Amino acid sequence: MAFGLRTFLEFADTTCGDVSFSATDKPNYGCGYEKDTWKAGYRYRGRVIGDSMDRDGRRFTIGLIYGDPGGLSWDVRVRHFDLNRGGIAQAGLVPQTVTRTAEKLWNSEFEIHGRIGPFYSGAGIGADYGGPPGAPASTAGRVFVNLSRPW
Repeated sequence: MAFGLRTFLEFADTTCGDVSFSATDKPNYGCGYEKDTWKAGYRYRGRVIGDSMDRDGRRFTIGLIYGDPGGLSWDVRVRHFDLNRGGIAQAGLVPQTVTRTAEKLWNSEFEIHGRIGPFYSGAGIGADYGGPPGAPASTAGRVFVNLSRPW
């Protein structure tokens, strides 16, 4: 990454018919990754092929990425998730793989990554806050590291 600061906003929605310019369209829960188009499920080994929120999710993200003159990249992200907004909508659907109940979560992450010789490396911390609507919120934290080598 070149030296400098970048900011970004991101929106994702995996509910059929939820983002529309027609006032008559309504969300169709349970549609994404199953149903008419993908009768066997748009999945591989039980995990969804597509957005990691699985079906009926909505995510807003804001972030900053700073590339320093030494070649390191510093990333900060804050996300808000509405997961499995429709619950398990229909009998016969594969259960939602992220959560079987609707959940509202806040997520924040900080990561530093760069190169060490021929390797890409990174380290970071993250935290999640939230849970099912009406239930007490919980907090979970994590620390992560990675090391990879390009082919």
